[in-house]
Amino acid sequence: DKGDEALVTIVNTTLKHLPKGCRMYRFGGDEFVMIVKSVSNEILDRITSNIRENYSKLEKELGYEVSTSIGVAVNTTGMEYDQLFRIADSNMYDDKREYYSRTGKDRRVSPIRMIEK
Repeated sequence: DKGDEALVTIVNTTLKHLPKGCRMYRFGGDEFVMIVKSVSNEILDRITSNIRENYSKLEKELGYEVSTSIGVAVNTTGMEYDQLFRIADSNMYDDKREYYSRTGKDRRVSPIRMIEK
């Protein structure tokens, strides 16, 4: 139940900070893909910063830690979506590794279970 509650809250919060015309799709259990067309790198940076800031605020609302890993890929050369997705996915895993390195947290332990102990 906590996971479902978190996903709904996270999605609703994220959608508030996306530009018009942006599409967001659930790709896996807690993975989402956003397609943002025709925006500058500055706007993409602002979007990712807003998402991170709002996830920090969600911790108070949900009562447990909410973290995010974001991978961005910009299609400036007419790449196919699968290539663009691979780049974004790779960047997301780089971001995830940086988070675990910076925080010293163990990625194999569920944050929800850690709080419930």
